[in-house]
Amino acid sequence: MIAIIDDDLLFASILKEKLLQYNKDYNIKILSYFDEEFLDNNDIKILFLDIELGDQDGIELASRYREKGHDKVEIVFVSIHNGLVFHSMVAYPRYFVRKLNLDQDLDECMHVIRNRNRRKNAKILVNDEMIMITDILFIKSKGNYVYYTLLNREIIKQRTKISIVEEVLKEYNFVRCHLSYLINVAYIESVGKDFIVLKNSFHISVSKSRFNEVLNAYRQYRFQ
Repeated sequence: MIAIIDDDLLFASILKEKLLQYNKDYNIKILSYFDEEFLDNNDIKILFLDIELGDQDGIELASRYREKGHDKVEIVFVSIHNGLVFHSMVAYPRYFVRKLNLDQDLDECMHVIRNRNRRKNAKILVNDEMIMITDILFIKSKGNYVYYTLLNREIIKQRTKISIVEEVLKEYNFVRCHLSYLINVAYIESVGKDFIVLKNSFHISVSKSRFNEVLNAYRQYRFQ
């Protein structure tokens, strides 16, 4: 489902019609206020949110929504004020659509989201098994083997070089943070001086020579 939250119902209706031009089967719901109960109880894929929602701050609402675990929802901020684009980044939006530049911004936004969805469904062959790339948390190299740690904490062993795996996964938001580690940037929860914390509380060392590369990859993922 796509949710449009905007107290300007005329604009919301126009946005809905334009979205249906991308896919006539989209299920789109228009809300004039931030209905947390509705958002929590429905499978929202994309959320278009007006930054200035009456007396509510859309950026603050989005940040609170993220903190409740809705980290896979594609949040797209909408505003008539171009200057708010950088201020909005604190809530990790997927894109920023300017109402006065709707056609161009929306087209670029949907292109970004479609590319991300394509990557989300990609798989990799490990031994004789196809694994969803988005299920891989990190990969560790030891000797002549690599070990894939999945989100469910399962570990899969494969005889290969980490450099080969790195080449395959480089377009899927993986970055080499250490000679022996390849991590999925999508699951970084925090970045320290010489380590990162991944989902499920995994702490991985980051070498000094690779710190900037990891940080840049993290920023690019968040704001791409």
